Amino acid sequence: MTASRLRPERRVDSHNQVATYQCGDRIFAEGSEGDEFFIVITGLVGLSKEVDGTQKELHRIGPGEIFGEIAVISSAPRSASAIALEPDTSVIAVDKARFLYLVGQHFGFAVLVMQTLSRWLRNKGDDPDVASPTAELNERMRTGAPCTAVPIEDDVWQLRSRSRSCNSYLFKGRDRTVLIDAGLNAGFEALAACPTSLGMQPAEIDTIILTHEHFDHIAAVPRFAGRRVVAAHRLAAHKIANGDDFAILRGAFGEAATDFPIEMILDEGDVFNTGSHRLRVFHTPGHSSGSISLFEERLGLLITGDTVLAGGNLGGVFGSGNISDTIDSLEILGALGARLHLPGHGPLSTEPAKDIEGALVISRQLLSDTRILFETLNAQDSINKVILSLRDLNRSFA
Repeated sequence: MTASRLRPERRVDSHNQVATYQCGDRIFAEGSEGDEFFIVITGLVGLSKEVDGTQKELHRIGPGEIFGEIAVISSAPRSASAIALEPDTSVIAVDKARFLYLVGQHFGFAVLVMQTLSRWLRNKGDDPDVASPTAELNERMRTGAPCTAVPIEDDVWQLRSRSRSCNSYLFKGRDRTVLIDAGLNAGFEALAACPTSLGMQPAEIDTIILTHEHFDHIAAVPRFAGRRVVAAHRLAAHKIANGDDFAILRGAFGEAATDFPIEMILDEGDVFNTGSHRLRVFHTPGHSSGSISLFEERLGLLITGDTVLAGGNLGGVFGSGNISDTIDSLEILGALGARLHLPGHGPLSTEPAKDIEGALVISRQLLSDTRILFETLNAQDSINKVILSLRDLNRSFA
């Protein structure tokens, strides 16, 4: 492709407007100033550099991939030209203020940017041998029985999936049959087979309690037919109601959006009575702002969602969560004196106190390491850029 064949550069609105290009259209030129990056929606974009008067293609960028981010990060001129290689190639432009907002608010986006930059450095932007981490994870989870009903107490089971879905917990009481967390839509058939193997139909479940808003815990809710009430903390409920895909992490699981109402808001100190069990609600933010844990006091069963897993492993600190809240939540849970720990992923644990203490050690060390990291690096300048981006973000809507 020679420079003489390039068509004039087409203007793209920086307010996240979708622009469509035809084959040969230039999206931006090498050496131009850039204050926005782009995400490919459909089609194909070629990144090329002029060498001896000829455009030498460097990479090809397809749907879901980003380009132009280096100029946004470094405020330097564009290091290459971007050319549409297919008819009706559509891209969305994201300005610097939104770029900094996304990096600051969504860990997945920050990782995507780092992956893109590392591919450039390794010159493997289009290497077919680089496997998708999501594909690898899905493949590992396919082996074994799709779902196993693990008895915990009389009329209490862990429904443990071999998919990327979370663990679910089934409480069959005299008055109510409660499912805690519903998992992914792709895992519904396997999950539904577990109650059936216990002589119970999924339609008998009349209440679904969500420990938090992440997609691997909520997506299958609409698949449960019959009269059922869905309960969650108000902060989780707001994100689900607003379809906040960043907070819900829908993109991490490759499933279509789900839509259902939250009919019951749960808060600190509420007690849900099945007629045979009393599940006390604790608001335990940290993994996310809307996370709750449930404690069946008589049996000593502690359901923690992803706040802490068996072995003292953290379920992660995502989007709306933070490590300080995690520490506070773990201290509250540690004071309960639970007998069994029922986590959102992985096996049951007979050592909840040890699990919680181990997670506290990790959390406090992480907090300390982060403080040292911020003091060592020039964090002030980076944070100021994010703060100033909020001003620019507000101006862009004025």
